[in-house]
Amino acid sequence: HQVRGAGTGPTVEVREVRDRLGRGSFASGLLIVALLVVTPLSAVPGFTTLAGLIIALVCIQFILGRRTLWLPQFILRRRISRARLNSAAAWLSRPVLFLDRTASANRLVALTRWPFSGIYYGLCMVLGLMMPLLEIIPVTSSLLGVVIATFGAALVTRDGLFAVWGLGLFVALGAAVSALVAIIL
Repeated sequence: HQVRGAGTGPTVEVREVRDRLGRGSFASGLLIVALLVVTPLSAVPGFTTLAGLIIALVCIQFILGRRTLWLPQFILRRRISRARLNSAAAWLSRPVLFLDRTASANRLVALTRWPFSGIYYGLCMVLGLMMPLLEIIPVTSSLLGVVIATFGAALVTRDGLFAVWGLGLFVALGAAVSALVAIIL
């Protein structure tokens, strides 16, 4: 809903969208990129590498204490038609609606604040940096995306139960990847 309110004209700069999201642009950016990794886009060669590096960049900035998400000027100046922005917001409305129905900002909210949020961003950074290495193994990037999206959902909704789920998924994924690597090697 916030994204649709960015800018005023028929086109919107990426900077206006980022500014509209404010400090929440970190968690929102993390969640959006992770959701894209879970889609069939992850089958496009190079997509998961790019997504993983973007995830790592978002996480590093949060951990270093930036107030707003830094993006290169050529991206910030890029203009998007309002119709395309509304279309993207409509596509994202399905997972957002699920979060609205499922999440509760009153559950374990302390687990979504600092220093815990820094731990989640650190774990997501590690997962993002693993994506380029695991791109050749089918489905692994989507599994990483699910874990990152779960942490992103915890941070966006301030629902600590999602954070607990994210930690559980992270541990399960770590065990599965370790077993897979042991089989391959």
